[in-house]
Formats: sequence, structure tokens, C-alpha cells
Amino acid sequence: MSEPASDPPSSVPSPRVEATPTPGAARRRRRPLSRGKKALFFLAFAALGLGFGELAVRVLTKPKPPMFEAHPYLRRVRAENVSHTWVSPIDGRSFTVATDGHGFRTKNLEPVGDPKPAGTYRIFFVGGSTTENIALPDEETFPEIVQVKLRKRLGGTPKVCTVNTGISGNTIVDSFSLISHRVLALEPDLIVVLHATNDMRISMSDRFDPTHYEDLIKHKKVRFSDFMEDNSRLFSLSVQLRKGLFGLSGAARYKARRASVPFTTDADPSVGLPHYRRYLAMISAVCAEAKVPVVFMTQPSLYKPNNTPEEDASFWLGVVNHGEVNLDNATLLRGMQLYNAATTEHARARGHLLIDLEPIVPKDLDHFYDDAHYTAKGCAVIADAIVEGLLKGGKLPE
Repeated sequence: MSEPASDPPSSVPSPRVEATPTPGAARRRRRPLSRGKKALFFLAFAALGLGFGELAVRVLTKPKPPMFEAHPYLRRVRAENVSHTWVSPIDGRSFTVATDGHGFRTKNLEPVGDPKPAGTYRIFFVGGSTTENIALPDEETFPEIVQVKLRKRLGGTPKVCTVNTGISGNTIVDSFSLISHRVLALEPDLIVVLHATNDMRISMSDRFDPTHYEDLIKHKKVRFSDFMEDNSRLFSLSVQLRKGLFGLSGAARYKARRASVPFTTDADPSVGLPHYRRYLAMISAVCAEAKVPVVFMTQPSLYKPNNTPEEDASFWLGVVNHGEVNLDNATLLRGMQLYNAATTEHARARGHLLIDLEPIVPKDLDHFYDDAHYTAKGCAVIADAIVEGLLKGGKLPE
């Protein structure tokens, strides 16, 4: 018996049932953000992040104190009552350099307005970086060592108090102004002057003009980064980190420039001597008027006829100002000889005590770490020479 035939497949399509969209699906099909809106969202989040970063830095860190302050009669003075952490270029040690209420590197002066205590003998050391000794902690600088040694030698009577007023970059012009407008008002018993290096170097620049000192004035360009560094603690911190990680120190930049620029062949190291002698005389005159004895010292240096390659590699002071002059070792040596001779002649002619440091400090890298800046050993030698010179020269009370 045959099976019944099956119905043929239907050619009519079955009705399509459309799903009702869910709210989530509708949200997924929204139009994507435009590039402009994305940029606005990014900027908003970035601004919010920077705002929180600035707030965190202000809460967790202290502002970096200024190093210098303006003064009506001086090119620059150290800021008062501040401290900075320094890393020594000699051995990498970190130490604190602090100033008192007068802006000097000392703990021996009374607050502003207070008179000098009875029985105190104040010695002010005046000069540039070779007086300041910024690469060494206080206790290893020669002004501090002199104080310790003289107190011991004199038995504490009088009480010797030394004051280090040196500022890196200062010339004899700066020291004359400092003595006239600040030091003499602080009742000094003795002023000790050390100059030559900066005066010799700067005077050999083609831009040197002693009538207005234009080459000593730093004309700072107004930059947006400077505005940000002054007003944003976060930006200032990032600059400090960048300099610390990737930047070169000033001395390192000058060393690199010295190695890449040809030496100046026509530099005359004697060109600034009349200017230097004039200010030696002015310092003598203003101290004589105030009846304060003044002592002059010659400037020791590492320059010699035959420096070793290691010694030569440490030099950088021959690059003057913005690098327009690059002095070779022979010119620097001759310049130091001329300026030290001028200091010696002036001191002897005026009857001042002269402490001739130049031949006393050994010319090696144990006592210098560059052209004319001293290690702790160099400062110790200088301090001994000063103590013996002052005692033998009768500049201290019996």
C-alpha cells in the first residue's frame, strides 16, 4: 500500500518578529564624540590632574628659598636666613649652606640692630668664590678654620668671630661696595680682602667697560617657562628634577665649551690692571677713613708652566662671560702673576699687612679641585697661613 504524498514546501516566508531594542542597546548606538569634544575632555582631565598635582606638591614640599636678593647699592647679596642643600663637586657630599639675618655665611653676628658684644673681635673675609668656598661645608672653609685656630691660640680672649661674606662671581668692585655699604656698619675690627681671578678674567672680554659694567649685568629674557617656574611649584619641581638628572653644572658646561672652542690668541691679561689698582686704593681709603685695618692676600691657583693632563681637564675659568674669550693656561698664569703683583705692590706701598698665599698652597689636585678653588686640604693650608700672618703681623690684640 503506498504512502500518501507529502505537501510540497511552502514558498511563502514566515513573518519576521522584530525585537524591541533595550535601553542599553540604544545607548550603544549613539553617535561617537567628535574630535573637538574628545580634545576638550582630555584637556579637562589634564587640567584636573595638574591641579591635583600642584596641590599635592604644595602640601608635601616647601618652596625653594631664593638665593639672592636685590640691594640698592650692590649688584647682588645673599638672601637672609635661608638654607640650601649643596652637592660638593669635589666628592659628591651633600651639605647645607645657611645664611644669617645679614645674608652672610656665618653664625657669629648678632641680629640686625644689636650692638657688638664687648670682648668680641670681628674679622670679615671679603672676596668672590675663592673666599666663599661653596664646595665645602662651613667647618672646612678657611674663614671658619681661622676662627677655631685663633680662639685656641688666644685662649678665647678676645672672642674671635670670623664672617664669610664671599659671593661667587664677585669682583673687587663688588667688594668695595660691600665694605662701604654693609661691612663697615657692622663694627669690623679687621677686613681681609682676597681678589684677582674674576677681575683678571672679566677684564679680558671685548665687552668689558668699567664705566657701566654692562657685561656683568645679566639681561634675562622674559620666557613663559620662567613665569611658570616662579608661580607653579609643580613646574619648578619638574625643572629641578630635569636639571638634576640630565643637566650639566655651570663648571661642566664651561669645561665642555673650553674643549670645543679655539683659544683666544690676542688676549692681554694686563688690560684691567689700572681698574683693579684703582679699587684697591679705594678700599684702602674707605677703611682708613673708618679706622679699620685691612689685610690683602694674593690669590693662589693651580696654574703653572707645565700642568698635567688631569689638571688641565679640571680648568674652566678661562671661558669668559658668554664664551667669547677662551684663555689658554699660559695667559691665565701670566694674568694671575700680574694681578698678584699688583696686590703685593699696593699692600706694601700703603703699609698694609700682606699674606702671600700664592706660593704657599701646593699646586696639585690634592689642594685644588679646579683652576683656583680649594679642597679641604687647600683651605687648611690657607687658614694656617692666615693665622700665622695675623699673629706675626700684630693685627690682633695682645
